[in-house]
Amino acid sequence: MVIHLVMGGGIIMLGLWLHLSRFEWMYLWATITLVLVTETVNTAIEITIDLVTRKRKYRAMLSKDVAAGAVLLAACHAVIAGYIIFFDKLLSKLV
Repeated sequence: MVIHLVMGGGIIMLGLWLHLSRFEWMYLWATITLVLVTETVNTAIEITIDLVTRKRKYRAMLSKDVAAGAVLLAACHAVIAGYIIFFDKLLSKLV
């Protein structure tokens, strides 16, 4: 969660530097929120499973893997969204 928060803060700073449009800000906030929400749900699922079962069970392990997969999908979405929003702006600013 700390990594996601730090990266989100860095992206917000980058957005301020690049003067994003309202639509880009809206999409950026939605994407950051999506990643943080999936990470929170993943953590809640993992803690709940750890409370319910002490033994290693296939279904418990599978549930944790699926929840972690949701975070991975959200993070992949964030990378693609970041590319779409920032690539051209960064390229024109740096070149």
